[in-house]
Amino acid sequence: NALLIDGNPYIWAYPLALVGLPIALAFFPAFACAAAIKVVNLKTLRGLIVFTAFMGIAEWLRGHLFTGFPWNLYAYGWSGALPMMQIVSVVGSYGLTFFTIFWGAAAGFLTLADKKTALKIVPLATLSILAVYGFGAWRIHAVDTDTAQVKPSQQIVIRTIQPNIAQTEKWDADRAWNNYVTLLNLAKAERSYQ
Repeated sequence: NALLIDGNPYIWAYPLALVGLPIALAFFPAFACAAAIKVVNLKTLRGLIVFTAFMGIAEWLRGHLFTGFPWNLYAYGWSGALPMMQIVSVVGSYGLTFFTIFWGAAAGFLTLADKKTALKIVPLATLSILAVYGFGAWRIHAVDTDTAQVKPSQQIVIRTIQPNIAQTEKWDADRAWNNYVTLLNLAKAERSYQ
């Protein structure tokens, strides 16, 4: 949508953003899959772990190389499941991405694995899901009780401000100071809306 603003001189980039960017970003998981196939036998537990590691590394690289922005990490899929999200406090969003890849890949690897390997994958995947969920449930419960280590503060004021600066003026270097002052004045305003 940012490319469709009236007067935008970069409208020519819209097809690149819509088609080119997803194609370019798809190379990261593609290379991870190709590398895993070359390095390890995918019909083993070791294969599952190596595949998961390669995909996790590819996600980290995708979020740091070239763009510097983590585009739709696997961890974001848990945004509606608060207990599962709590592990981010320990391992970060890339850690939860690693777990998510592992759990999803484990189901697929069961179609490749023999019975002996499947009997290793199922308990490992199940226990890790239960551990992450259990930690999250415990952490949420701890915050809900008097034993919580993090207490809410009554002295913190959070404001959401919308300066209504036109898109064409937002990134204008000549208007940068005026835009900054506008934001400061709105943040200092003694208004409360409900």
